[in-house]
Amino acid sequence: MIITEKTSRGRSTSRVLNYVLGPGRGEDSAHLNPRVIGGWRNDLADKDVARLASLMDLPVMAAGMRDDPHVWHVVISLQRATDTTPADRPLDDATFTAIARDVVTRCKMDKTRWLLVRHDEPGKQHAHLVGTTAADGKPVYSSWPHYRMLDVAHEWENHLGLEPSPRAGEGKSGRSPSTGELEKAKQNGWSQTRRADVRERAIQASQDAQSPDDFAARMTRQGTPVVIRRNEQGHATGFKVRALDGTWFAGRHLDRDLKKLMHRMEALSRTIDNTRDLQAQATQAAAERRDAERNAQIRRAHTLPDQEMGMAR
Repeated sequence: MIITEKTSRGRSTSRVLNYVLGPGRGEDSAHLNPRVIGGWRNDLADKDVARLASLMDLPVMAAGMRDDPHVWHVVISLQRATDTTPADRPLDDATFTAIARDVVTRCKMDKTRWLLVRHDEPGKQHAHLVGTTAADGKPVYSSWPHYRMLDVAHEWENHLGLEPSPRAGEGKSGRSPSTGELEKAKQNGWSQTRRADVRERAIQASQDAQSPDDFAARMTRQGTPVVIRRNEQGHATGFKVRALDGTWFAGRHLDRDLKKLMHRMEALSRTIDNTRDLQAQATQAAAERRDAERNAQIRRAHTLPDQEMGMAR
């Protein structure tokens, strides 16, 4: 099973729906019996593109994102027959919908509006998941959707007994293993190269890390120490990591998106630090107010007896 997101986000929900629910483009890409088989609610089994697009765009309009890229398009396709592997067995609509719902949930898009459109082209079992990236009046973002989709695909492959798709880290986002790395993995009986292993560990650790230092600590606990590279201002700009066999890899040579993630973690860390500073200032101000009130009460307590004594005289 292969679950892939289209490379660019669209700005027109109706245009994407017109394509997936339409006849296709030419004989080679004709759509056979396109139909809605699932979505964020259960009463959407029609081909009224205008109505569907209008419903899906309501959160987009509320978030002020009409002119921004807000349409995400994912294709869920089963393995075709090749010279060495058989085709995956057919799946029913309910199973395709369950897979799509899992994709939406794992990619943190479960609050958004989405549809699943299936086609019946012979030998090409697949469905199109189309959604908008807004909910509750604000944009919704998914971190590392590619790897989350790979996880979903692997789990459903195991559950349904389907042909396995490539492992995380075997795609184009990272540097391909060298002949020497492959030979070393084979000689040591490793299931994958050290580069692929440490890449997976880095991606996993980065998903929950709130700062570069938190990321380094998570990696170190796995036995793969990390050295953070910083600029003159002390901001993280990259890292290198030591694999289990002692080989060091630069983050940019593991996955080109890891460097971008380092910048995002650095920004998140500064935001958290600023929030903590504001909380500390608020706590200090509250303590000073309490001290001032306590001192005022003490002064009043000393003043009243003096006044009473003066009245007695």
